[in-house]
Amino acid sequence: MNVIHRHSPRVIAAAVLALAAAHAQAQVGATPTDNSGAGGMQSPGTSTYPNATPATGGTGSMDAQQGTTGANSGTAADGVSTNQADQGMGSQPGSMGASDTAGGRYSTELSTLPSEPTAAGPGAGYAGSGYSWLPYTTSGYVGLSVGAGDVDDECLPGQDCEDPDGAIHVYTGGLFNPNFGLQLGYFRLNDAERNGGKTKISGVNLVVTGIAPLTSTLNLVGRVGGTYGWTDVSAGPGIVAARGDETGFGASYGAGLAWDFNRNWSVTLDWDRHHMKFPGDDKKNVDVATVGFKYRF
Repeated sequence: MNVIHRHSPRVIAAAVLALAAAHAQAQVGATPTDNSGAGGMQSPGTSTYPNATPATGGTGSMDAQQGTTGANSGTAADGVSTNQADQGMGSQPGSMGASDTAGGRYSTELSTLPSEPTAAGPGAGYAGSGYSWLPYTTSGYVGLSVGAGDVDDECLPGQDCEDPDGAIHVYTGGLFNPNFGLQLGYFRLNDAERNGGKTKISGVNLVVTGIAPLTSTLNLVGRVGGTYGWTDVSAGPGIVAARGDETGFGASYGAGLAWDFNRNWSVTLDWDRHHMKFPGDDKKNVDVATVGFKYRF
């Protein structure tokens, strides 16, 4: 007990000095902050260390890519330090400051979206899809039209010769570029009463299309190509006229208008002429006029 009592003042003094040194070291390494500002920003305040050395704060723009906003600027004098955020020089509002893209910052401006093309012309087929059923083409479409036909065939004296009162045309196509494309279709005309018998006509048609815009939504369409046709002709009893069926290739061409009333749908008005083979080793013109709809993929 005498040994402990004799050394107790010295031990206590050493402990006090150690605590004082630790407290002084903590004061040197600490940075006074005030987090009472809105959004976690530091507010101006008086330093808790009156003996602190006056220092001038750095001014700098915060890099938006580092997620830092605002700038710290100010002068600490007489123990007073100022911390400003989102004010004055170099401030960046929010977390997405307006910035110069050349400086490596994010831009808040939206780029202008390209105008949507119409079905033809600088439209030539809305290219929302690159899909097409025909090879080497894009911006595909399908169409259906109905109408009537006209047959340039011989009508014998005293006989009734009607033209087909109905026609149907189904087709698909695509574009090589905004002004030229390819189209494949099938057409069939209603049976026509001619020379006491019936005339039947149908064919498959492959054409190159050319598209010229008249307005932003109205386009002139031209077609040229060929048709593989089928004809079947009969005649009444005692009528001396060529009869039978024939098949063969012939030239075709046509023109029409297409009105695009939205990005996918068009109303079409078309006229086409097919040079088709008929019994008797003759080729005759078959004209088809139709109106219909076209759908772009």
